[in-house]
Amino acid sequence: MDQALRIATVVMEDKFECTDCCGGTPLESPSTQSHSGGMSRRRFAAAAGFFAAAATDLVQLTHPVVANDLSKTVASQEAIEKLSRQAISDYQANMRQFGGGLSTDPSQLLNKNGSGKPWQFDVVVIGSGYGASVIAARLAGKLKKGNRLCVLERGEEWVPGTFSSSNVKQPFRLRNFDNLSVLESNGLGGGSLIDPGSAARPDARVFEQSRWPEQLRDRAFIDSYYDLAELELGMKGWSGSRAPDSERLAAASMRLSARGADLESPLLSITQGPSNSRIPILNREGMLQRGCIGCGECWKGCNVGAKNTLAMNYLTKAKKLGGDLFTRTEVQCIEKTVDYYRVHINQIVTDPSGKVTIVPQCITCRILVLGAGSIGSTEILLRSQGPHLSFSSQLGNGWNTNGDIIGLIGAPASPGEPNTTMASQRVGGAGPMVQTSLSYSNRSDFTKGVTIVAGNSSSSLNHFMQMSGADADANPKQLFLGMGHGQSEGVVRLDSKGSAVVHWKGDAEYEQRMLGEMARVAETTGTRLHYTSMTRQPILHAMGGCCLADSPDQGVVNHKGQVFDTVFGGDQDRMTRQFRVHEGLYVCDSSIIPTSLGCTPQLTIASLAERTAQLIVLETKYADIFDL
Repeated sequence: MDQALRIATVVMEDKFECTDCCGGTPLESPSTQSHSGGMSRRRFAAAAGFFAAAATDLVQLTHPVVANDLSKTVASQEAIEKLSRQAISDYQANMRQFGGGLSTDPSQLLNKNGSGKPWQFDVVVIGSGYGASVIAARLAGKLKKGNRLCVLERGEEWVPGTFSSSNVKQPFRLRNFDNLSVLESNGLGGGSLIDPGSAARPDARVFEQSRWPEQLRDRAFIDSYYDLAELELGMKGWSGSRAPDSERLAAASMRLSARGADLESPLLSITQGPSNSRIPILNREGMLQRGCIGCGECWKGCNVGAKNTLAMNYLTKAKKLGGDLFTRTEVQCIEKTVDYYRVHINQIVTDPSGKVTIVPQCITCRILVLGAGSIGSTEILLRSQGPHLSFSSQLGNGWNTNGDIIGLIGAPASPGEPNTTMASQRVGGAGPMVQTSLSYSNRSDFTKGVTIVAGNSSSSLNHFMQMSGADADANPKQLFLGMGHGQSEGVVRLDSKGSAVVHWKGDAEYEQRMLGEMARVAETTGTRLHYTSMTRQPILHAMGGCCLADSPDQGVVNHKGQVFDTVFGGDQDRMTRQFRVHEGLYVCDSSIIPTSLGCTPQLTIASLAERTAQLIVLETKYADIFDL
């Protein structure tokens, strides 16, 4: 029965759905139609017995949520709570193959390598976001028998259905600095837990800038990796009807078309059920998920199981292929020896009474990949500088906000229009948090272009803005997130306690330009830009600090993600004529992005990680670790 829970989705009509080889379309039972996924009739029958019983109860949860007509959605709070319980049950079923969860027993972290090697792990990956998860999955799949890989994640494993708007426990943290706050994920799956799941490829001209390494200055070189990441993340355009908030943005784009405005539908890493949310869906990794019910609560964590977080794809793949995922493990610094790296960590242990204890430990590895995010990876390297770990003087420089500016749109409701606000606790009919965006991507100077993403009204957005310090009297109707190409850059440095501090002076010229665009959009829909202030808002897409570059005098890592070694002043190796690097040390996350992208960065991070993973495996010096 446990096996059946993981391999099929069966409904009372004796059909199942598969999002792998069959694209999520309902198929007849195996007696009448073949299935390229290879499900046997015996396994199908076993799964059918479970789901037929489960479906009887699910029918009573809520009216069908038809993807193509969200206006007909009727979902009570009670129904949402039942769906949350179902999401928990689905996750538990998914995790039985792993002994109950993706997280590995922390006692195994200090186990010695059985092969007699002087290091415990052949590969250690720090973090579990869009870069780290890709690296973990791809390298785990190429490990030779007997070799070990692990992921170290500061946060805990989060179960769909258990996310809350309470400030007591959240899968993120806000790091507050002098004039800005930075939102950081805090859980297994990194930013995929809390982002709205929308993604886009940057304008190709972004990569033509001199700040990017020569090998990456043509986006065509990495488009195939974009394709791969989109496939693994299950990214598709929204197939349902638009929510009223998105319709307003669509109307604005038509009225502003003369100014070059284009309406775009971003890709979404959200599972979309072809019929209704009662039907479980089998994803590419054999994980049960649910179709999106349109509650709009994507930001605080999906409690339905519809969001394709990294725990549903890349991390599951890494686990299946033998990787160990250790949570509640925070990396402090690293050391370099002749043959391997020492990773100094703090294990966070909570006893039955709730008392938290920090236990310092040290593990060793041959290949070390940092994927702890813009501030996290930069902070670790800054702490680790020493005689044997000399980094570029550019470490900590080039930090940027991706041009993030949040605007709240608020005005009295138009005649005949419901006076819905973010605080309305709407639980159905909003659709995904992000469905549309408006861009000015065709301007001759692409750095003057902007992207404005419309965030659909939901209770979680209201909570988010209250947490961020927004005016409580704003009573906003909608949230806009603007992204562009601001020119101001910050720096990351360590304070007297060894913690990272971001120094950023802001970018008044860019901010005024973005506000003007947002105000123009608001005016076309009869609303107004109510509140925004770049220095009071959390930055959602912090990037840079360990920037990609051609040489160590320009950045911290090369086009492969290898960290430059400047112990001899950043010179070139006489044999290879390449700038020296710390062998086996890589960075692969948002910290390596050297410029603003003008769009959400997660797809670019994942794509660069796909490329880096491939290049690591192809290194002849690691032939004893990986199979080609």
